[in-house]
Order: sequence, then structure tokens, then C-alpha cells
Amino acid sequence: MSWKLKKTYRETIDKLETNKSNEFDFEKARHEVFKFGISGLSHTDKREAKIAHAISLGAVARKGKNKNYKQLTEERKAEKRKQNEDKEQQSTQMSHKTSIYKKKKLKSTKNPNDVKGFDYQIGKYRNGVQFVDKKQIKSSRRKK
Repeated sequence: MSWKLKKTYRETIDKLETNKSNEFDFEKARHEVFKFGISGLSHTDKREAKIAHAISLGAVARKGKNKNYKQLTEERKAEKRKQNEDKEQQSTQMSHKTSIYKKKKLKSTKNPNDVKGFDYQIGKYRNGVQFVDKKQIKSSRRKK
């Protein structure tokens, strides 16, 4: 290589370095602020913060400590019990709300044998036979 090529190569590298030094790099600033924030923490907190930072950058988290199988199953059963209790509490609250709604809805249900717009018939028809209660006969006599 000739001397001129080396000189131009060096000049271009120097120009790039001066341009980089003039620009403000947000990534470096964020990293420095993070380091400064960690410096005020205790030793255990520093370790936890560094681990959390490494995980946020894409590192794989450590596995949990090994547990005895019986203890693990007991913990899982306890969690399931808590979840079931929560579901039961929510279902009782919801059933109370729905029972109120159902009561309102039940009041609005109508007899399928009633006919709108006509004089009401006495009794009910089943398979072509009319069934009449004593109460219905008394109520029809009162109306007349």
C-alpha cells in the first residue's frame, strides 16, 4: 500500500471518531445512569439488579432451587385450594347477583295458556280436555 492510501484511511477514521465524539449517545447515557443507580444499592440488591438487567437484555434466568417432591405437591395443592376458594367466593357473589336478576325475570314470565286480546279462558287444555280448578271457578264468578 502506498503512503497516500494509509494517510487517507487514517484521515477517514479520525473524521469518523470526531463525528462520534460530537454526537450524544443515549444508549451510553442510559447505561451510565443505570450503573450510577446500582452503585447506591447494597451488595445483595446490586446482585439482584444486575441479574434483572441481564435478563432484560436477553439472558436466561436461573432455575429455581430444587425442592422435595412432597413439599412441592403440598404447595401446589395449597395453591389449588386457594384458587378454588376464590372461585367459590366469586360464584356466590355472582349467584347472588344472578338470583336477583332471575327473580325479576321470573315475575315477567307468562302462562303459555293465556291468550292476549281475548276474554280469558277458564282452565287449561291438555290433549283436548279442559281442566278447571275450583279457584278459577270462584274467580270467574267474582268477575261477573
